[in-house]
Parts: sequence; C-alpha cells; structure tokens
Amino acid sequence: MKVTKIIKIILIVLLAAVIVLAGVSMFFKFFGKKHILDGPGMINTREGELTGLYYSCGGGMDGEYTMYRLTEQADRTVLLEYAYCPAPSDETVEISKTLPESTLDPFRLICRDTRCLIMADYGKPREVQMLDAAVTNISFYLGKEKVCIYGTYDYPESCNSLFSDVLAQLEKLAETEE
Repeated sequence: MKVTKIIKIILIVLLAAVIVLAGVSMFFKFFGKKHILDGPGMINTREGELTGLYYSCGGGMDGEYTMYRLTEQADRTVLLEYAYCPAPSDETVEISKTLPESTLDPFRLICRDTRCLIMADYGKPREVQMLDAAVTNISFYLGKEKVCIYGTYDYPESCNSLFSDVLAQLEKLAETEE
C-alpha cells in the first residue's frame, strides 16, 4: 500500500514539473525579446536574418547619385542592381547581375561587428547639418522588416565604420565578373 502511494506522489510531482516547464517555455516563446542572450556573453545581432540591402548616396553640390541594391532571390542567389549618375543632366549607368548565395555573408559580418541592426534605434539626428553635402542611407532588409541607417544621424561608436565598410564591399561586388 505504501509503495503505490509513493509511486502516485512521484507521478504527481513529475506531472507538475512537466506543466511548469511547459509554461516557462511558452512564456519565453511568446514574450521573449528578439535581442536576448543566446549564449554566455553573446548578443543576437540579427545578422542571420539579413535578406537584402539598399545603399544610396546622392545630392550635394554636383548632384551625383549612387545606388546599390542586393536582393536575395528564391533560389538563394543574390541580385545586384547598381545605378550611377555623375550629374542630373548626365546619363545613368546601370548594372544588374546575379551573384552566388554567399554574397550577403560579408555584410552579415559587418552587421555583427558593428551591431548596427540593433543600434539603429539609438540614432539621433545631428545637430549640425551640412546643406551641400551628399546624403548616404543604408536600408537592411530582414525578411519583411526594414532597418534604416541614416548618414545624417549620430549612432553609437560601434557603427562608425559602417558606411565605409558597406560601400567598400559593394564596390568589390560591382567589379566582380558574373
């Protein structure tokens, strides 16, 4: 008689533990933040969600305009679109080519190093704006979500090299052969 009571108590305790664990896991699934730690000392910088990129630089005294767009296709290849116009009255040079699926990897590393995808919300407009300077913007696409980084904003120090790193990588891609 005592053995059956002990077994019943053990089963009730195990059932209660399973219910509590299921409740805790459901809580974290529905209410957990996207930027939670995913390991000791690690921050989810969201670079794994990157599916596209749009870089534009234009305006200024000469009216020069440069645009790069990277879009991940259904077959995981990446479509590169490039447009350059030296002045508003000049003809626009356009390039479009398909690149391999590893094309977005350097941009993912840049996003991880600068933490720009999670620091974008901390940007503040600069107090002093140069009226005749070109304006540079980068939009990162994370599925259907878009994270914008503006050249006229001040961001945390980790984002200082973002614009030059992204532009250097885009220029390398535009120079590669198909």
